[in-house]
Amino acid sequence: MSTPPTTGQLLVDAVSALGVTRRRLLAVALTERRDRHVAFGDPVTAEFFNALAVLVADVTDGENRVLRRTENDLNAPPSA
Repeated sequence: MSTPPTTGQLLVDAVSALGVTRRRLLAVALTERRDRHVAFGDPVTAEFFNALAVLVADVTDGENRVLRRTENDLNAPPSA
């Protein structure tokens, strides 16, 4: 029997399912909220929005690494 996914993994899966364009828009919105809370002197909420923005960037970076690795594997000559 497999273990249920963690809340963190569910969040990563949801962010991944958004697609590249929506992830970019989400990252921009989260950064704007972070900046707004920094300006209002609310560092705790600003850090929360910053952590979410970092998560979105990490998901995108991870997917880009996988795509580059796959592309390199496909472009490499077959080994004998």
